[in-house]
Amino acid sequence: MVGNPDEMLSGEPTPIQTYEFLCLSCPDISSARASYQQLHELRPYCQSCHNYMVPNLNSFRDLPNSKMQDVWITPDLAVTWMEQGFASFRAEMSEASIQNYTSLMKSGQWVNATEDMGGYWCPIIRIDHTLMLGFNRLQACLNSNKAFTNTVIEVTV
Repeated sequence: MVGNPDEMLSGEPTPIQTYEFLCLSCPDISSARASYQQLHELRPYCQSCHNYMVPNLNSFRDLPNSKMQDVWITPDLAVTWMEQGFASFRAEMSEASIQNYTSLMKSGQWVNATEDMGGYWCPIIRIDHTLMLGFNRLQACLNSNKAFTNTVIEVTV
């Protein structure tokens, strides 16, 4: 049997779930949508200013197939999650952010990113066990060899 069984039964194509991204650099805060498959190939970027877009966190949290919880993240877990990450997002890691987070973790001053991450809510996002958002924090966990707590949104495809 070839094709999607749900599609074959109903005769209608099964809708593909897409995820919303925002450009915070543009005055109009433009948005785009991308499917799980598209995220493996290319990180969404703004057609106007050509900056990379960020996930619309509320749209991920509100998906019916998402689960949100605080997770104790150890260096071992950080390695596993980073190995399972979208390459298109891994390529955008910020050395300055990693150094800052590493310093905070080593000194014991790290605060759960859901409480205070520059004044905004910043969960780690995984789609179907593939890391999308949180690479810098996980690398800092490895560099400092310190575990930390962070809210994680797990979305199943």
